[in-house]
Parts: sequence; C-alpha cells; structure tokens
Amino acid sequence: HQALVEAGAEIPGTEIAGESYGPGTRAAVEEYQRSAGLAADGIAGPKTWASLQRVGAGKWDHTDLHWRYSLDEARPCVRGVVEGAVAEIGQVEVPPGSNRGTRIDLYTAPSFGVPWCAAFASWCYRRSEPARPFGRILSVWGIYDWATAHGAIVRGEPALPGDLALVRRPGRRGHVGVVVGKLDDGRLCLVEGNARNSVRGTVRAVGALPDIVRPIS
Repeated sequence: HQALVEAGAEIPGTEIAGESYGPGTRAAVEEYQRSAGLAADGIAGPKTWASLQRVGAGKWDHTDLHWRYSLDEARPCVRGVVEGAVAEIGQVEVPPGSNRGTRIDLYTAPSFGVPWCAAFASWCYRRSEPARPFGRILSVWGIYDWATAHGAIVRGEPALPGDLALVRRPGRRGHVGVVVGKLDDGRLCLVEGNARNSVRGTVRAVGALPDIVRPIS
C-alpha cells in the first residue's frame, strides 16, 4: 500500500488499515500498471514491483526475481494469512544477525532473540481470522510434529497459497516459509522469515521443499 500511495494512487483507508488486498487496492494496482505501460492485470508481479521501486518501494528489494502472489489463488480461509505474510516483506533485523528488531520481536515475543522463521509462520496464522489452527510454535520440527499429529502433511498434490513449506535438517533444525503463489514453471513463491536477516519473498523449486503442511484443509 505504501508504495502505491507514494506513486500517487488512492486506496480505501479500510484496506490500508487492514493491510488487505481488496478491490480498491487491486483497482489502484491496475491504474498504476496502465500509467506505467504495464499489463493491467491487477497482479503485484515482479515488473510492477520493479516499477514501483523506482518511486520509493524499497521494501521490494526483499523479493527474488519473478516472485509474485495472487490472492485470487488463495482459499478464503487462509487469505488473511497470505495478506499478512506479504505485508511483512522488508522487515529486517536490527542489527543484522541479531534475531531482533521491532517487528521481529513482535513475531517472537516473549522469546526474543531466537531463530524466527517458524515464529514468523506461526504469527501469520495467529493474527488471521479464522485461520488459527495452532498456537505459537518456534521450531520447524515443532510445526512438523503438530502437522503429523493432526494429519496436515500434504502428500501427492500441489501446494496451495497459505500452506507451509518445510525443510527439516539434522539436529531438529530447518526452515519454513508461507506459500503465497506459484510460477508457470511450477516453482513456488514463498514469504520467509529469517531469510537473509529479513522477511523475504522467495522463489523455490518444489523439490527443495520436501514437506508441505496444510494447517487448514
């Protein structure tokens, strides 16, 4: 929203306050795309973000090439999760490597300073109605254990926006991101906490993400 406002767009205050990608925001994206000579599809893809970046959208430095998301692909029950995750892109640790920062402390409180990718994923679900299937989980293996106990591991079907993509590593370590979209070549677009000391929009090959968790089926 901030990037569009800085570009001169008018967005309903309710959507700005709620950090939602509603019809007013979509219309503003389409209007900006037309003014910038882009395809007016209403999707906040990499070309749109790159164009907006030139008018002050510095947070989109924190997205990989070709990263995109579309709320049209998200089920209503997890749309708030996707919106919430995307809205946090660009939040950074202060200082870098500290696992601390104003927003990072919000994700991890009261366990300040812990590695925070799982805390961020949990926060995205905890803040979104009605998507609150689990509470505060601070580890990737903790999310995996919860998913195993609740039959929430996805097998044999594509990941959907709102799913959690897990990489489990020895020593009960790992990483997790929130799925927010998919590219035409099948790669997944994620929002990850604790990725290069920030919340980032990333693009990952499906094979690099062996465990997909669907907290709400």
